[in-house]
Amino acid sequence: MAIVSKQDWLRAARQLVIEKGFAGLTLQVLLQRLGVTHGSFYHHFKNRLALTEALLEDWEQTMTVAIIRSTEQIAELSERVDTLIALGEQQTEQTALEVAIRAQAFSDPLVAAYVERVDALRVEHSRSLALVATGDSARAEVLGHLIHAVFVGSQQIRPAFSDEQMSDIYREIRRWVET
Repeated sequence: MAIVSKQDWLRAARQLVIEKGFAGLTLQVLLQRLGVTHGSFYHHFKNRLALTEALLEDWEQTMTVAIIRSTEQIAELSERVDTLIALGEQQTEQTALEVAIRAQAFSDPLVAAYVERVDALRVEHSRSLALVATGDSARAEVLGHLIHAVFVGSQQIRPAFSDEQMSDIYREIRRWVET
């Protein structure tokens, strides 16, 4: 029997949510995929809800908090924006996870609370970048929401935008902010 870490469980859960949504996130399927017993699961998680919370916390940290922190360390605004865009473009698997999380948020109050918190952090970060660029707090408020709406909305488009199309969109937003 394999020894499975908490990170192994989270990776498997993330992949299952990407493939089948939250409805497909079952303990039985996870046990089969990881080749372990119930004891391994309960060693790391109290129940499925605890697994779901850990998955959402990981998503929040990976796709929001860590990215914001890493870009806040960059002094030059244009370099910070370019880095933020590049980091977003590198997160293809996370995009599929985010789409599944946002879909679940419509019917699950726990997931909705995480999405709301993540959205608030992202909008505030976008707003603060726009404020530095424009010096106008009212305009920065609107631009912050616009930037976030484009980020979230672009994840929902099918077929997905190409990397080149996304780069063009973000370059155009950057021009709006700089004028």
